[in-house]
Amino acid sequence: MTELQVWPASLAKVETKPADGERGARGLVRVILSGTQLVDYLKELDFNGHPG
Repeated sequence: MTELQVWPASLAKVETKPADGERGARGLVRVILSGTQLVDYLKELDFNGHPG
């Protein structure tokens, strides 16, 4: 797991693993979120795109 400095707190610990094939060789990773983490991420993304 990777600890990120993000808000909300539910996103502080996410699971990552290297991407498959050539993408992984280039350093890309797959981020694995639970359902709750995904909802929190999308809310944060929406707020950042449409503040207020």
